[in-house]
Amino acid sequence: MEHSIEFNAGLFANIIGPGDYSHRSTNSILNMFIHNVKPKLVKGDGLNDWLYINDAVRLIEAMGEHGRNMKTYYIGHINLWPLRKIIEKARDTVAPNMQLTFGEYPDAFLTDYRYISTKELFEDTGCKAEYDFAQAVRETAEWVKQLDWGI
Repeated sequence: MEHSIEFNAGLFANIIGPGDYSHRSTNSILNMFIHNVKPKLVKGDGLNDWLYINDAVRLIEAMGEHGRNMKTYYIGHINLWPLRKIIEKARDTVAPNMQLTFGEYPDAFLTDYRYISTKELFEDTGCKAEYDFAQAVRETAEWVKQLDWGI
């Protein structure tokens, strides 16, 4: 440490929640659920993570305050789910009667989580994502409704 500057980096999950104006897949899928439009989906067998903004902020704060110098931490859940399960749980919350078809698009990009520790942030700081997934989806869907994108 030549200049006594400590540094940590964060690798982020898909962050969801109010305040996100983007048309990323998380918001787009929720918007389709809201408007009862069946989304075209990838197969969804690869691991993924949707992290609520409140948890993301808490995890970043923990990394900055208690993380070990020169470490890169995963900012997300300790336990990951296949994308299919995440989308099904989101559907169950927003549009429970919608039938989903997975595999309409190939899984062109999959994160290889073998090179990322999802546990180190908790091990080093004692902080982990805890916000209820269904509640996070409900709050995000309410936000997306306000964006008035239509379909």
